[in-house]
Amino acid sequence: METTLTDVEIQGLSAAASLADGHAYQDLGPFFGRIISDLPAVWAEAQRNSVPDMERQYKHSFAALIGSGVLEATDNFVICPTASNSIDIIGALLAARRMRAALIEPTFDNLALLLKRRGVDAIPLDESLLHSAAETECLGDLLKMKRFDALFIVKPNNPTGRVIGQSVFQKIVSFCVENAILLVIDNSFRLHCREPYDDYVELSRSGVSFIAFEDTGKVFPTLDMKASLLAYSTDNKRMIESIYRELFLCVSNFSLAVLTKFIEVTREVGISRAIWQTVDQHREILRNALASSPLRIPPESLSSTLSVEWIDCSGVCKCDLDVCKALEAEGVTILPGRMFFWHSARLKENQHNVRVSLMRSHQTFLSGVRVLGDIGTKFRAIERAVATA
Repeated sequence: METTLTDVEIQGLSAAASLADGHAYQDLGPFFGRIISDLPAVWAEAQRNSVPDMERQYKHSFAALIGSGVLEATDNFVICPTASNSIDIIGALLAARRMRAALIEPTFDNLALLLKRRGVDAIPLDESLLHSAAETECLGDLLKMKRFDALFIVKPNNPTGRVIGQSVFQKIVSFCVENAILLVIDNSFRLHCREPYDDYVELSRSGVSFIAFEDTGKVFPTLDMKASLLAYSTDNKRMIESIYRELFLCVSNFSLAVLTKFIEVTREVGISRAIWQTVDQHREILRNALASSPLRIPPESLSSTLSVEWIDCSGVCKCDLDVCKALEAEGVTILPGRMFFWHSARLKENQHNVRVSLMRSHQTFLSGVRVLGDIGTKFRAIERAVATA
C-alpha cells in the first residue's frame, strides 16, 4: 500500500516538532482558557440537555458564527464526529447512486481515498484550470469537457489556500442546476476565509442538489475533540440520514457542549482576535524565516489565509521527499506535497511542494520553523558546492 498523508501525520505525532497535520494545536491563548476551568459546569450542561437540544444549540452557535440564517433555519442536517465521517457518508451516497465525482486537485488525499474506498469513480479537476476558466468566463466549457454526476469542491482549498469567491460560486451552482449535478462542498477551512459569504443562501435559493460539511478541527484547540456538521438539500435527506443511522447514534453531548463554548467565546471576542491573530503571526514568522532561504511561496498561495502554508521547494532539491527526510532527521515532520495530487502524484511537476501547519503551540512552531529555514540554507550550500566542484 502506498503511503498516505495521514500516515505521515501519524508518524509526526511522536516527532519533537510536528508541523504536519492541519489540526488545531495552537496555545489556548487568553480567551479559551476559561472554558477549561469551567469543564465541570459544561459536563453538567451536557448531561442535563437532550441530544436533539444539544445538536440544535450547537448548530445555532455555528450558524451565528458564520452568519448564516439559512443554516440556522434548516432541519436538514446531522452532526458527525469528524469531517472524514462526513466524507464517508457522502461516498456511500455517491456509490449507492452510481455517481461519478469530479474532485478538485490538489487537495487532501483522504477525500479521494474515502470515495474510492466506497467504490466511487473519482476524476480530477485541476484547481488552476478551474480558477482560470472562472476568470475568463469559460467555467461551463471546462466543466462540460468532463463527464460527471457530482462536483466535489473544497473552499478554501487545502493546501493552496485558494478561495472560490461568491461570484464564482454562483456560477458553479448555476452550472450544477442546469446540468442536474450534485454539488458537494468541503467547508472544513471555512473559518479561515477572510472574505466570507453565506453560501447556504445561494444553495437554498437556487434549488441545487447539494451536500456540504463543516469542521471545527482545523480551528479550535480542543485536542482533537471536534464535530462536523453535514447539511444537505431535501432530495438527499432520506439517504444521508439512513446511512448516518447505520454508522452513528449521535455525537457526544459533552463534545458538542465544549465546542459550543469555543464557538461562543469566538463570537464574543471576534474571530480575528481568537483565531486569525495566531495564524497571521505564525505565517509572518514562517515567511520571514524563508526570506533568506531558497524555499518560497508559490504565486497561487501568496494570498492564502489558511492555517497551513504551501511551499515550493523546487529551488533547493530534486523533490519534496528530500526536504521531508532532511527535516525528519532533525525531529521535524511536515507533509510532502505530491500526495495532495491524489490522481497525478507521479508527475515530477507535482513533487516540488511541501505543506507546513501554522496551528501549533508557539514554542513548537518556532523550533520547527528554525529547522526548516536552516535546511533550506543547507540545501543551497550543497548545490553550490556541487556546481563548483
